[in-house]
Amino acid sequence: MVSKNFWTKTQHLLGWLTLIVLAVSIVSGFGWDIRTSNLVSNLTGGLLNRALASDLHTVSVAVLIVLLLLHIAPSVEKLFIKKKQD
Repeated sequence: MVSKNFWTKTQHLLGWLTLIVLAVSIVSGFGWDIRTSNLVSNLTGGLLNRALASDLHTVSVAVLIVLLLLHIAPSVEKLFIKKKQD
């Protein structure tokens, strides 16, 4: 059986990864928008243009959903296991 400490560290790591992907998703979302794409492109020194922001945003949303589900799953499982035992 895997120790409780392992699951706690894994859940914290997933939480931080989720936060990072969320930040990337927000920035790329602004970079994709027609009204703010020039601002984001200028702030990133041309590194994040509108086409790249579009691709990055699309991928980051899918990754964000997976990470959120993985981050929340152990807590939901504990909730149902605890209720079953009562």
